[in-house]
Amino acid sequence: MSRGLKTKFENTKQQVNDPLWQFTGTIILVFLIGITGYTSSRSEKNIVSYLDDPSVGDIYEYRSESGNYSTMMLKHISPDSLYMSLNFYEIPKASRLYNIDKHKNYRKEVYAFSKEEIKSMKNSGTIFNINRP
Repeated sequence: MSRGLKTKFENTKQQVNDPLWQFTGTIILVFLIGITGYTSSRSEKNIVSYLDDPSVGDIYEYRSESGNYSTMMLKHISPDSLYMSLNFYEIPKASRLYNIDKHKNYRKEVYAFSKEEIKSMKNSGTIFNINRP
């Protein structure tokens, strides 16, 4: 290869290098997808452990027969039953449940559910999330 051609090749090669910043968007996207997958799998593991070992104060998010969404709070636990206080309110979007999840919105009456009934409701999708404060 002649000296002039080699110099021209080296100059062109230096101009063509892609800067690292051009790939930062792809790197961030891959990172966010990974974090989302990890968080989702962790959340499902938490729900399973909350079903196996319930704690007073757990908030169960569910879909009612009318198709709206509401919450119920675990008030008392017996060996085979969970005693829940239902929320007065129902809303059309599950993503807005935080708006009604306030202590003042729960009924004083407590309703008993067997542990098997709660697990069945989770498996059928009626109960779709459990939060532990």
